[in-house]
Amino acid sequence: MYGKPDLIFLDEPTTGLDIQSRDALWDAVDKLREDGSTVVLTTHYLEEAQQRADRVGLMHKGTFHQEGTVAELTRTLPAAVRFSLPAPAPALPLQATREIDGTFLIQTFDLPKDLYTLLGWAHDNAVELRELQAGPTRLDDVFRSIGSD
Repeated sequence: MYGKPDLIFLDEPTTGLDIQSRDALWDAVDKLREDGSTVVLTTHYLEEAQQRADRVGLMHKGTFHQEGTVAELTRTLPAAVRFSLPAPAPALPLQATREIDGTFLIQTFDLPKDLYTLLGWAHDNAVELRELQAGPTRLDDVFRSIGSD
């Protein structure tokens, strides 16, 4: 790319690229953004959009559904905490559902507070939270919720 364009459209730029080529492309895009260019990106790779976009618009079946910052979009759904417990275990300190595979799922809009509560409960009761996974909602989750409407 030559010059300093004000606006750049990239349509699925990383499709078919190996990891090193993808990294090189994103380095070049980051440099263009640092130099003041606006980049409009279309992609099916939502993890790339989540990592790099200032604003995101989500389309499903040709219809525009939601737009905003990553934080605005992901705040619309609860974060998830998943774990399994040894039997027997004391009653959980938070509302949880038991999944078909026996793991527990806590959905929360206050992940740090509820994770702190759960870890404190596990410590106080000497209970191992096996296969603990906790994380915020991702754009993938928001997109899946659009498809389920």
